[in-house]
Amino acid sequence: MKPINKIRLILTVIILLPFSLNAQTYLDTICWVKVTAPNLNATNDGKLSANEQLNTLFNNYHVTSYEKALPFAKNPELLKIHEIQCNCDIDSLITDLGVQFNNELTSFSKHEIPENKITYDPVDYMWYLTTLDTTNWLWHLKKTQTDLAWDITRGDSTIKIAIIDYDVDITHPDLLGKIVLPYDPYDLTPFGCSPWHNHGTSVASYAGAETTEQGNIANGQLASAGFKNKVIFYNANVTRQAFLQKALHASNVMGARIITSCAGAGLGCNPDTTTGEELIVKEILDNGTAIIMPAGNGLGTTWCNLPPNQHAFYPFNPEYDDRIIIVSGTDKNDMHYVNVAGVEKTQSHFEAVDLCAPGHDLTGATPTFCGTSSWPYYGSQRGTSFATPITSSIASLVLSVNPCLQPRDLKSILKYTTDPIADAANYPGIIGTGRINTFKAVKAAQAAYSATLDLFMKDRPEDFGVSGGYNWQLSRDESPDIWVRNQPDGITNQIHQDPEYQSSSPVYVYVRVRNKSCVDASGSEALKLYWSKAASWTSWPQNWDGSQPNIGDVIGSLNIGNLPAGKDTILEFTWTILNPYINLNWATCLLARIENSAVDPITIYPNRIDDDVYFNNNIALKNVAIVDIVPGKLHPIIDGIRYPLGKYMFFGNPTDKEQTFDIEFTVPENIKGEPITDVAEMEIIFDETAWNIIKDKVKLRTDIVIKKERVIIPINKTIRVSNLTFPPNTRVPVYVGFSFLSQKVTDKNEYRYNVNQYLSKDSSLLGGEHFIVRKQKRNQFNANAGPNKEILKNENATLHATDISESAIYNWYDPEGNLIYTGKDLSVSPQITKKYKLEIIADADGFKDYDEVIVDVKRFTINSISPNPATNQVMVDYKADEASSAYLMVLNYTATTSSNYILDVNQTQTTFNVSNFQLGVYSVILVCDGVAVDMKSLIVQ
Repeated sequence: MKPINKIRLILTVIILLPFSLNAQTYLDTICWVKVTAPNLNATNDGKLSANEQLNTLFNNYHVTSYEKALPFAKNPELLKIHEIQCNCDIDSLITDLGVQFNNELTSFSKHEIPENKITYDPVDYMWYLTTLDTTNWLWHLKKTQTDLAWDITRGDSTIKIAIIDYDVDITHPDLLGKIVLPYDPYDLTPFGCSPWHNHGTSVASYAGAETTEQGNIANGQLASAGFKNKVIFYNANVTRQAFLQKALHASNVMGARIITSCAGAGLGCNPDTTTGEELIVKEILDNGTAIIMPAGNGLGTTWCNLPPNQHAFYPFNPEYDDRIIIVSGTDKNDMHYVNVAGVEKTQSHFEAVDLCAPGHDLTGATPTFCGTSSWPYYGSQRGTSFATPITSSIASLVLSVNPCLQPRDLKSILKYTTDPIADAANYPGIIGTGRINTFKAVKAAQAAYSATLDLFMKDRPEDFGVSGGYNWQLSRDESPDIWVRNQPDGITNQIHQDPEYQSSSPVYVYVRVRNKSCVDASGSEALKLYWSKAASWTSWPQNWDGSQPNIGDVIGSLNIGNLPAGKDTILEFTWTILNPYINLNWATCLLARIENSAVDPITIYPNRIDDDVYFNNNIALKNVAIVDIVPGKLHPIIDGIRYPLGKYMFFGNPTDKEQTFDIEFTVPENIKGEPITDVAEMEIIFDETAWNIIKDKVKLRTDIVIKKERVIIPINKTIRVSNLTFPPNTRVPVYVGFSFLSQKVTDKNEYRYNVNQYLSKDSSLLGGEHFIVRKQKRNQFNANAGPNKEILKNENATLHATDISESAIYNWYDPEGNLIYTGKDLSVSPQITKKYKLEIIADADGFKDYDEVIVDVKRFTINSISPNPATNQVMVDYKADEASSAYLMVLNYTATTSSNYILDVNQTQTTFNVSNFQLGVYSVILVCDGVAVDMKSLIVQ
């Protein structure tokens, strides 16, 4: 289970003498409660629970966490126990819970255990001022909870940050003793006293300002996160090639663990394929040296001929290597957007940004100009030039507790231990995962440290190889360390593809294995890879061991080799997939297991492969299906029916006892752009067994359209069908298909959709199938069923669909949703007014559009008036046989005079004389059962 910080600060700092320890009191405010109503269980959809009344009460009491207390328990009664954490009066909360949820929340057990805890405080004066006002001076260290991390580690003097910038004032009091050499280590150039000092001196102070321990006298006033780390400084006022020479020198010769440069904006905007700079970047990272770079300050990169905010600088650009860390900025309120005197000060944002760090209104060093300027040598700065060294300093603290972390895993820990950014919703996918948190990152790195061999594969991006180290309600089957390619290029191209059947060649599966320990692998460890038809819940070894080779089997086993401490390797498997034309359109699931480790065995959780994955970091599961919707791709024909592009999967019960489940069809949270439910139809198609289980649960629901027997279309982003009871060992095939709507699609080309399965009794997630749907841009088309029609009863009407100028299917549906005809022209003879729906499906890619047309069947009508114009006798041909009573009203054009003529409803004609009418235009109105139903004009002359 992901570690929970159960410590809540409840008192402010006690003011003592400037250089003494500041005592801070912490208090656990925790309550355990037994939940007997499933709708009150904790959820993982961004809310504490699915019950809004409970959430409102929690919000009123400032509840910060509501989770299962024992998610790893086997006893169902223990799984009902939830843990509540709040900074509140716990007794009052318990009382209100009991009143509002009587018999649904029971057995309260509170834990309010005060604990005296001393946070480590350096003696630097600005830190002391910060403890008095956490929004001023070195606020960035408080905001990132660096002081809590100092209780764990105060850094390591052997960890060096290399800075490539424009000169530095090595005489500054906060840099004395922190700069490793008083000259550029590469060209031996001494640092001068020029105005260029300003930027480099400030950058160096955020990366490694002297931070002084208790009992010592500080030279300067600042403190930095890395505490004991050291700084290597290189002058950046050089060519791009010399810049790279200095970077490689810092890694290969000086042993820097981190390289950062806030002077990169002037170096390059485009890759250079002629000088091998991509190889230099790779070698630096392969050495174990992390590269941390600024995103820029949102002022535009005019020399790049690119829009503002959309560019990472070369040569340290993630396009060269995805291990590079890109940093943008936030302010004291965790806002990315900052308005200063009406001017936007937002720092750069684009997809390559990994995270943000404090970057506005910071306090850092300014030059002393070799001692000639007067105190203070400090000033206020803003920009990613300073957010980046703050991140580097924090990274050095992380490395001090886990020195075996390599750049890829260091980046992962920094990214996935961030705190939320307040206005993140305004910058979806372009400001990284959040604002950096030192304490969380250090804790995660400390937990991931292993002094004995520990090989692992990630279950999720935020998985650091700690057993149960992420939220227990998150999916465990989307491993980023497993991917499929249809050609052997997966070492460099790590984008997961849908396996494509070719009779003459295999597909290729790639698995990244990581050695997170500080011990080299023995060379005897092996990775074994399996496949099975995709399912929302599976059991080991059933469906994987090859006993049913059309359901699942072993792909192969490969030796991992002598994997050094902290390193990772990618293994390539060849896989001959089943012929999809024989085995229908099945999604597949991949399972990787390191099975023969003498020091790290696998623990099996019977019938719970999800727990096998969660509690064993040497097992990883990939249950991700790619649906490529591209022109010319063949649609599956199953039992003579053309299915939309999509995949089959199983859901149901793989155990030997009856179980009750919930199935959820949903758009994942935190996706960029519009959800797929806004632009496409999802057709969920069941077999007879599945339909018999689910049909009574979906009928009459307003969030589901039953297109026809065994086919439903979810309408909302999330549809949950609850309490489906499955007999033992019963799994049913379900087809999930996707059809984009021509008039609704945008330029977005990738969408996500999940089918998840939960245990009904406690809402615990068992697994799911995760669909990534990719489409190509195409021309839009309109379905046009023509104008509405008006006919008499027993007459025919011909409905005509306008051709869309490409090969397509034209389907017509009656008002009940039944398919009644396929073709452009439909002849109908309804007895009552009906609305018909036209569906056009493009053959090329399954895109579709709809239109509707009404055929209005008139029960009562005036068929004709003759003669017209008239001078005396007028004959009216009418239809009113279904009425109880009828009459004609003849009304002059000013509606001031009228004449009524009673009709025989069993007749079809009547006459009246207009010789006494004034000349002009009259309305002849048919009134049936007291209602005017038809009208024609009559001219009297």
